[in-house]
Amino acid sequence: MCLPVDIAGLYTSGTPFAIYRFPGDSAFHVAGGGAVPGRSFRIVPWLADAAGAVDAAGALPELSSCGPWRVSTPRDEYMATTEALIGSLKERGGKCVRMRTICSPDGVRLDINGAVAALFGRYPDAFCHCYYTPRTGLWAGATPELLAEIGGGEMRTMSLAGTRRRGVPQPWDSKNRKEQAMVTDFIVDTLRSLGLEVRQGRPETLAYGSIEHICTRISAGLTEDVAPSAILDALSPTPAVAGYPRAAALAEIQKAESAPRRCYAGYVAVDDAEGKLRAYVNLRCAQLSADGWCVYAGGGITPDSDASDEWAETEAKAAPLVSILQDNTLSL
Repeated sequence: MCLPVDIAGLYTSGTPFAIYRFPGDSAFHVAGGGAVPGRSFRIVPWLADAAGAVDAAGALPELSSCGPWRVSTPRDEYMATTEALIGSLKERGGKCVRMRTICSPDGVRLDINGAVAALFGRYPDAFCHCYYTPRTGLWAGATPELLAEIGGGEMRTMSLAGTRRRGVPQPWDSKNRKEQAMVTDFIVDTLRSLGLEVRQGRPETLAYGSIEHICTRISAGLTEDVAPSAILDALSPTPAVAGYPRAAALAEIQKAESAPRRCYAGYVAVDDAEGKLRAYVNLRCAQLSADGWCVYAGGGITPDSDASDEWAETEAKAAPLVSILQDNTLSL
């Protein structure tokens, strides 16, 4: 696949940019990097609000470049903290999303253009994106999760949770159905708290590569007194990437995770010339550099979880992106 910009060149020169493609669309869009104005691409890191967004079109020369995290989460550490988390959830109920990192070894060099082109080529039905600012560093991902699409007096979103191998003929198990219901209930209740009349579809199975999730489509009519930024700030982070209840889950995440999430599980938002805003959760993503990379993967932990199964779930989620990066990584 041929990309319309030299990502490695822009990154090396320190020029902020974003390149992205909407699900099911073959057209590439570019923001920053000398692109023609008309679209804005905003990056909202983990636990930031819309006011703290980073604009890919704006240079930030006073800030130093942020390189990838370098330490993969050890399995024994993950198992110990996840088992402790399961014990806590058995007492309080709810859900917490546990993240881990998978990082390249030292002494490698990444073909950035080749890796990003392969990622875009592999996931035509995901929101594929790559962006760089000095504040965030260089990131790329192919996310299946829409946070919100807002425009024309309507908004739509999705509840996405539960994970299993693609093509399993049996019905979804109780653990995954309960996990997805928590996300759905949170989104519906949040939108109603903003005064919106919510419409909720039936759960369906959404395939993503070699795995699949449970997805519930949710929509609502908009009122003039509800700003798009208020909707995004109220929804993010959803229980799909944080947990439920949210405050308790965030405290558990801080205790359990040794690596910073940075942009993982935040979101990116695109405004187009027609006044439509589309925001996507930053999942199935990695932070890149010329000399290494770090892949992020998480899973929803509930009282019914098994730590070994959760580790295997993160392996399955991360495997395609890790494979792409390894195929485009050379030893020095």
